[in-house]
Amino acid sequence: MWPPEDYAGLARVRRSTVIPIAAGENDSTVFGFRTLIDAGAADVVQPSMTKLGGLSEMRRVAVLAAAANVTLVPHAFYYGPGLATSVHFATATPGVPYVEFPGCELEAPLLATPIRCVGGHVSVGDAPGLAADPPPDVLARYAYRPEAARPFDLT
Repeated sequence: MWPPEDYAGLARVRRSTVIPIAAGENDSTVFGFRTLIDAGAADVVQPSMTKLGGLSEMRRVAVLAAAANVTLVPHAFYYGPGLATSVHFATATPGVPYVEFPGCELEAPLLATPIRCVGGHVSVGDAPGLAADPPPDVLARYAYRPEAARPFDLT
């Protein structure tokens, strides 16, 4: 659906099919999700932790979704802290059946203990917090070094 905030159009699509409609990965406010849900435009809402503004806003969207009997599945096609936060949220929130998960691995991990999907399942570690600390060796290897930066050649 284009534009993605055409909730009336998306509601028409939803009414015309038996295929569940998921939407919302581009929305960045709880107000947008209220409008999306009130329009009857989605069976599944997919707020993005990093676009929405963190756990507090995600919880507000979860309350809206639960009250409307709409499934919430975090849009989490991220690595690092965004994925860690989404996995923790899903684990701590009743009624969240899945987390969208990236399908490939990075050359260098963004977390000291990378989150892995094994057999279709993701687990949350037992370290304090989100366990989203980047490995020091990766930070050192990929550190920004102004002296190594090259200007664009515009000729």
